[in-house]
Amino acid sequence: RISAEWRYPLARDHEGWQEVIEPVVSVVASPSEDVADIPNEDSVDVEFDDTNLFDDNRFAGIDRLDSGQRLNYGMRWSYFGDEAGYASLFLGQSYQFDSGNEFAAGSGLSEHLSDIVGSVQLNPIDELDLLYRFRFDSNSLNIQLNEVTMKAGPEYINLDLAYGFLGEEVNPNPDIGNREEISAKLNGQLDDNWSGFLAGRRDLER
Repeated sequence: RISAEWRYPLARDHEGWQEVIEPVVSVVASPSEDVADIPNEDSVDVEFDDTNLFDDNRFAGIDRLDSGQRLNYGMRWSYFGDEAGYASLFLGQSYQFDSGNEFAAGSGLSEHLSDIVGSVQLNPIDELDLLYRFRFDSNSLNIQLNEVTMKAGPEYINLDLAYGFLGEEVNPNPDIGNREEISAKLNGQLDDNWSGFLAGRRDLER
């Protein structure tokens, strides 16, 4: 496999803040492999999002290879405050030249043109982090994945909140359908040696 990645961040100063626009392009090429005779035990669940868009191998396991030739591209805009504060927006997509890949329907990678992936991150102060991650179908623009996470509070006591939605097209099991849930976790640092947490999860679909 051979791969190359190009990034070109463009920065502009403003009064009290700075913005950065960063285009990213990568090319990955390898022989197209036929591994249908290898049992697939650890590479079934593929979670395609902005975190692995530019990875050479987007399978999590070793039973399948991300082979063939593809072009990945994306754009990130970032805000940096002089005193505090950070925000970013990312959008990206992949084009697979070889149609015979090993990705299942619903993975977002089964066709030549992948789903559109992206994220929005907000960090206005040190005690608050917000992250929104999403995936849209490139043809219909239907939402395939919605994920929102938040962490609020100082280190000694803070709250984690998470919301997740997976469309029924994403799940390889047709009997499950849409999945939607919310979870929360309250963390507390009692002293240097003791900490504790309370956590819960709720199925919103049912």
